[in-house]
Amino acid sequence: MCYTLLMTMPPVFMLLALASSGFAADTRVLPATQVLAADVEPVTIALRYLAFKDPRQGKAVIDESAVARMVSRMNQVWAQCQVSFRLDDYAALDPARYGARFNPANFAELDRLREATRDTRYLTMISTGKWDRSGDLGDSGSNCYSSFPSDSADGIVCEARVAANPLLHAHEAGHWLNLKHTKGRDLMNHFVGATNDVLTHDQCVLARSAIGNWRRSAAL
Repeated sequence: MCYTLLMTMPPVFMLLALASSGFAADTRVLPATQVLAADVEPVTIALRYLAFKDPRQGKAVIDESAVARMVSRMNQVWAQCQVSFRLDDYAALDPARYGARFNPANFAELDRLREATRDTRYLTMISTGKWDRSGDLGDSGSNCYSSFPSDSADGIVCEARVAANPLLHAHEAGHWLNLKHTKGRDLMNHFVGATNDVLTHDQCVLARSAIGNWRRSAAL
C-alpha cells in the first residue's frame, strides 16, 4: 500500500514517501451525511488544473481524463462536508508561458508560479515536472505546496509523481480551505494513506466557513 507522509513547515510544505511506484486509490463512496447534516446547503468550488508539458516530449504531466478521475475521488471524500469540486478548466501548457521551469528547484519558483496563475474564480492546481532536488526543494523533500486563505501565492502546486494522487489533492484542498494538520486518523493527518479519507464535523464547519469568508468567488 502506498502512503503519504506530510510534514508542516511555514508555509505548508508536503513531504511524500511512497511505498511503491503507484497509488492504490480507495474507491469507497462516503455518504454525504456522514459528518454534516443532510440539510446543509451543498457548495461546489470551481477548479482549474494546469498541467506542465515536458519541453522535450511535448506531453503533459497528466491528461484531462486522469484529472477528472482524481477530482471525482476528491468529491467522494469532500461529500462529507457537502462540498464538491467541479473541473471547469484544464490546460496543458508550456511552463515558459509563466516564466517557469519544467523542473523547478526552489520554493521561490513555486511562489512565483502560483502568483502568476492566481485567479480568485478558481482553486488552481498545477502539476510540474519532477522537482530538481539541487535547490531548497531538495532540503524539504516536499512534493506539494499549498496555500492558506491569507497567502498571496494562491493555489496548489505538485510535482509529477503525485499529479494523480486524489487523497493528497483532497488533503491539499483542505489547507486551501484553512484546515491545519491533525494527529487523528483523518484526511488532514500528516500521514495520508488509502484509508485516510475522513473529515470531522469541526473540519467541515471550518472549511465551509473559509468558503464563505475567503473563497466565495470560487463557489458556484
